[in-house]
Amino acid sequence: MLMLKAEGCKATRNEKVIFENVHLDIEEKQRVAIIGSNGVGKTTLLKALFGKVQLEKGKIMRRYPADAWGWVEQMEELADVTLYEYVSLVRPELATYQKKIDELQKKMSIVTKEELEGLMEEYTTFYERFIAMDGFQFQTEIEKHLSQLQLPPASWYMPYSQLSGGEKTRAQLARTMLKNPKFLILDEPTNHLDKDAIEWLTNWIKASDTTVLFVSHDRHFIDQVADVTYELTAGGTKKYKGGYSAYKKQKDHEILTHQKLYTKQEQKKKELLESINRYKQWFQQAQKSSGKDDSAAQKNNFSSRATKSASRFKALEKALDRLEKNKIEKYKEADRVKLDFHETDFGASRLLQIRQMTFGYDGIPIFKDFNLDVKRSERLAVIGPNGSGKTTLLQLILGRKQPEEGMVQLHPRCKVGYFSQELSDLDGSDTILDHIMKIPNLTQTEARTILGCFLFKRDNVLKRISHLSMGEKCRVAFVKLYFSGADLLILDEPNNYLDIETRETIEEALQEFPGTIIAVSHDKYFLRKIADRILDLGSTSKRVFEGSYSDYEREKQNKESKLTVEMQNELFYLEIKRQNYLSDSPVNEEEQEEISAKIYEINQKIDKIKKQAYRN
Repeated sequence: MLMLKAEGCKATRNEKVIFENVHLDIEEKQRVAIIGSNGVGKTTLLKALFGKVQLEKGKIMRRYPADAWGWVEQMEELADVTLYEYVSLVRPELATYQKKIDELQKKMSIVTKEELEGLMEEYTTFYERFIAMDGFQFQTEIEKHLSQLQLPPASWYMPYSQLSGGEKTRAQLARTMLKNPKFLILDEPTNHLDKDAIEWLTNWIKASDTTVLFVSHDRHFIDQVADVTYELTAGGTKKYKGGYSAYKKQKDHEILTHQKLYTKQEQKKKELLESINRYKQWFQQAQKSSGKDDSAAQKNNFSSRATKSASRFKALEKALDRLEKNKIEKYKEADRVKLDFHETDFGASRLLQIRQMTFGYDGIPIFKDFNLDVKRSERLAVIGPNGSGKTTLLQLILGRKQPEEGMVQLHPRCKVGYFSQELSDLDGSDTILDHIMKIPNLTQTEARTILGCFLFKRDNVLKRISHLSMGEKCRVAFVKLYFSGADLLILDEPNNYLDIETRETIEEALQEFPGTIIAVSHDKYFLRKIADRILDLGSTSKRVFEGSYSDYEREKQNKESKLTVEMQNELFYLEIKRQNYLSDSPVNEEEQEEISAKIYEINQKIDKIKKQAYRN
């Protein structure tokens, strides 16, 4: 059953074509990915399908109206509501009743006995309506979804506008899932989500009967979820079966086939032109010869040869015309970021040493007696759930935070290049060119050439950084890394906001980087290509795994296969409890100690369950 059909869709902005010739066919229960480079119009297409923007041309046929759809977009701003209220607004009538009940409860606590009777009657009316509409069951569902998406109770009553990007994404997911939509649209759903939240979302989508259309640059997520992948370019869409790996295989085969056909065509064209020239020469020679010879027989012979040559080269010219009419154009690769890090002359064997380091917030330790060594040329991936201290560790290594106890020591001659996921080191008032011209001994011509390698061409270099998309800002940040002359690259979610082609270019460059890398990432493709050591901050012991990310995944899978369903459920429950305690803000020292003791107790229980499983 067809859920959505788009035919010949075209979108423009300021008279410039964003995309055209877009065709989509989405069946019921299908999970469809849309991929494409940054700026090609993926979000614009989603908005058009949803009815949020008008297309210049094309038809969109929906089986269900857009108000029966669910939509999780990249960012949504709302004022004057808490996280919990934002999620509950999926059923506005229940949210209204709940608000009224809360208001009446407050009033009843301060009024006289005579006023109380009237308020009680009103309270009973709203309370009964709330129960009749399964209000308490709905509240339970809200709390379950918020907990599963790692939004602890301490965050439920925070203003939505003050939430982090990841918290907003998870709140949108919770709200959309409560709606049980017929058709679900997701725009970059894994941005800001940690590994566990991504796995939960993946499993939820797989288990759901909802039709899903999503835009993503997360290759592992696409592989896990998508039945069909559409590639969107300025010239239209092309449909591929399967996820990203299947798409890549089909695409590479297409390109190879196209190149072979083009080579064959050019060879045929060359042969035809050579044959045409040869027959032309014979024709001209035969004509000359027939004019010189007085013998009638010879003249007839030369004339016959000339006629045959003319006939042959005309036939060949027709074949050449047919070839030109069905001409295959040479395959042209899209512009890609060009990135090649310079050699490093750092000679010491050890770059970083951390000894007995303790650090925390509000008296709750994130790191306790933590030790770590990083040596030259190592690629250390730092992984773990949101809130486990990944970015904090990078800040401690950079010296932007100081440990409460212990030592964090970088080699004094080690040059560091840092990529921040918030891109906080960029000055929004600068133009791109101004920003790059701050690099010492760089001419404007050199700066423009370099920016061209990062796809900033002509007048684009005069854009203000504050006006750039997040993907463009990431590219500017990588220009800085390119010129940092770093021995050690510290990367905090370097792939967020980048399209797949740019991600792959950066991965290739990092694989060839001669120095050391410490990287925080949730991108499994990136981790598999880059890491040769894993620091897992999600484990209670914050252990280092010596090996690649693929080796780490295999070991983890082997261990998890030994966990019974009961053990898995208990671990999930304990992880949520621990996250809730970590999010609490103690009001005094006594409460601080109590929370720390509870976290310690939970960690002990988690370790006990895992040790029991791994002994079996």
